[in-house]
Amino acid sequence: MSYNLTGDPLVEVSGLTHAYPVVGGELVALEDVDLSLAEGERLAVVGPSGSGKSALLRVLAGLERPRAGRVRVAEHDLTALNGAGRDEHCRRVTYMGRQADANLWPALTAQENAQLPLAGMPNSVAGLRFLAEDLLNGLGLSGRETRRPPELTRAERRRLALAVALAPGPRLLLADDPLAGLDDEEAEVVRACLDDVLRRLGTSMIVATRDHRTAPRVDWVMELPAARSLRQYPAPGRSVPSGVDPGRTSVLIVDQVRVTGWWQGQPVVLDEASFQVREAEVVAVLGGSEAERSALLDVCGGLQAPDAGWVTVAGDRGGDAWRNVGRLPRHSPPPSLTVSESVSFAARLVGASLRDSERLVAMVLKATGLEHHAATPVDRLSAWEGRCAALARALARVPALLIADEPTAGLDAVAAGAILVLLRDVAASGVAVLLGTREPVVAEIADRVLLLADGRVRDVQPWR
Repeated sequence: MSYNLTGDPLVEVSGLTHAYPVVGGELVALEDVDLSLAEGERLAVVGPSGSGKSALLRVLAGLERPRAGRVRVAEHDLTALNGAGRDEHCRRVTYMGRQADANLWPALTAQENAQLPLAGMPNSVAGLRFLAEDLLNGLGLSGRETRRPPELTRAERRRLALAVALAPGPRLLLADDPLAGLDDEEAEVVRACLDDVLRRLGTSMIVATRDHRTAPRVDWVMELPAARSLRQYPAPGRSVPSGVDPGRTSVLIVDQVRVTGWWQGQPVVLDEASFQVREAEVVAVLGGSEAERSALLDVCGGLQAPDAGWVTVAGDRGGDAWRNVGRLPRHSPPPSLTVSESVSFAARLVGASLRDSERLVAMVLKATGLEHHAATPVDRLSAWEGRCAALARALARVPALLIADEPTAGLDAVAAGAILVLLRDVAASGVAVLLGTREPVVAEIADRVLLLADGRVRDVQPWR
């Protein structure tokens, strides 16, 4: 596909192809993309979830190296950036992720947040304050300068995030769905303010969105096709078992467990649940309410004690069982660490030495396809990469049991399939996997399924 815009190009892309390695194949995000964008122009990249919108922005931001093709932004060849070139590129281009307003400093005022990106510039304190105030005023935050992010409305926080992104005066703003979550009235206010500020600054913009009608005001629209496929090929020396040897050791033993209480604001009653999960086996929990499935997984993972009965994980019972468990949570708020640091922290938490944690980090990042993102802050990862990072942290604990609560939630079909491939590969390495899902198609990867109904757990075997 090709989009050729007028004027001297600020962005030139030709033949761009980008893919993410996964166990057993690769996830194709972009294929043979061409575009050019002139100085001061704005482009909306439109497409459904999984079409590669976020991947394109991350490549243009220099956060990911493209698989193939030519990419130039502000005279920089992004396929050959070194350390100094990357720093210069970051001064000219600002990337604003989907959760940018959640990453504001809550203890700082709006003005102080807007001044932070200006700290390294040769300006006086008064000059920095003037620049920050000018941006805040332009984005409709006049009178809110001394308010802290928790004291602002959702739309105001989004405008503050835009002020922080534009404070360094970038030539190009890359914004991933900046109006997401706002109602029509709020979005129109942000749209008008941003339009005015971009014109005054002369800043170009590329914005990713599912629908151009909900995007900021742009000059051009570029449509990406639906989700790409997962290219799958055999991993050397690895195979996914078609069945599980019934003679393998039981890692998780749930014996006559009863659970009563409140989970996620809903009453939960589970009566006399008994089942086992063996080495290299995937067992899915299907049916019941979301709260019931989460309650059962929490008890199995040692986060909550049952009202009656016992849970044993790798021979440990009660308070010590959690040490044998890795968790892939449904919601994983990103810490302010790099991928490598967050995985290392998970390993050290269960007693790994510094040397062992470094070895574990290298292994699990390679296994989850994140070795090229070791130094990337977790909050700059895409939804798919963030789920892989959460899995890497779980595996760094060297668990006997992996518990995954709705592992495909929030992912498009291609990314969901890729995460399921990863979970099957984890099981192939000998780890017992217990996952909760509301989707029967997700349960199809399991060797057995536990059906929840009327507070009872029924073991369906075989499932496939």
